[in-house]
Amino acid sequence: MPPESDAGIVVVGCGHAALSLVRELRRRDARRALTIVTADSGDVYSKPALSTAHADQRPVQALVSQNAAAMAEALDVRLLVHTRALSIDVPSRLLHTDRGMLRYEALVLATGASPRPLQVSGDGGADAIAVNSLDDYRRLRARLGLDARVAVIGAGLVGCELALDLRTGGHAVALFDSASRPLHRLLPDFASQRIAGALARAGVALHLGQAPDRVVRGPGGYRVGAGAIEEEVDVVISAIGLHVEAGLPGSADIATAAGIVTDDCLRTSAPHVFALGDCVQIDGRLQPFLLPIMHGARALAATLCGTPTAVHYPPMPVTIKTPACPTLMCAPAPADAGRWVVEADDSDGLRGVFLADASDDVLGFVLQGGRIRERAAMLTRLTQRSPVVA
Repeated sequence: MPPESDAGIVVVGCGHAALSLVRELRRRDARRALTIVTADSGDVYSKPALSTAHADQRPVQALVSQNAAAMAEALDVRLLVHTRALSIDVPSRLLHTDRGMLRYEALVLATGASPRPLQVSGDGGADAIAVNSLDDYRRLRARLGLDARVAVIGAGLVGCELALDLRTGGHAVALFDSASRPLHRLLPDFASQRIAGALARAGVALHLGQAPDRVVRGPGGYRVGAGAIEEEVDVVISAIGLHVEAGLPGSADIATAAGIVTDDCLRTSAPHVFALGDCVQIDGRLQPFLLPIMHGARALAATLCGTPTAVHYPPMPVTIKTPACPTLMCAPAPADAGRWVVEADDSDGLRGVFLADASDDVLGFVLQGGRIRERAAMLTRLTQRSPVVA
């Protein structure tokens, strides 16, 4: 594949961020040359469904909403599947791939984030599955027998969703985390405790405050240990979090920190190179959820079509998909000074608010149980503030 002058806007990645951007670009310009480069099959699927598709044992194809060829035709985009982006030549505007070079007008890195490697002793750690893609889901389904015992390492958002979904599907599940409570980075203590109670009532064996230190292969399975605690399981899932791989941006000396650093128009430190989605760090923050990606895609499409547009993030609640304890969280900004207060905690559920120290303004909230129906009312209380500008 020789360098091509008509690759136009080249997008690396084919997940929610990449496709949202391409759709927004097509709304603005039906004729612009667009190219997607992806290391996977290019099939369209809902990534959030990966952590909730196990209870009813959905087959892999049931998660695919559109195959790659149909997507490419519908969006009139050139799609290069099973193609790895290797490096960027910024002065020449060339993307080097394992199938040749592409000359770009603008390059968008929508590469997402990758699972952190599981660091444990023993010979079984390398066998742990991180469920972060359709191929990962395929591998997990192939290993899950009807009565498979599962260890989930990591009690964050994905780990809790997986643990509860697998337990609902009839699997024995043990959940490990070094933190003393689930979702400790996202939820206040009182909301975490409700999640922990729901997991325990569902039959999940909780090993919180117990960092797994070994995974050892045994006859037909694994022994997962944390100090004196040991669980014998058939499958090990690693849900210890994601990180942004520095290889591609590093090839062009693009600034990175926790993610690829961008300005408020999603421009990286390299000219004509932008970033979008889970891989982006903007104003010191990662924005890995679906709503901020949609806002970013709209702003970036305008910028790429000639109207530089900063991203504006309104309040964006996150739904935690744990049916045993429905939870909706709208986090305050990291710089917000305040305290959490429980306004209601009864048979209808829980409502907690984050109040500003100086004014008692509501800067964030969490709803659980039946009170998630109060979402609109709580957003009204929040929207009295100016939207957050990234």
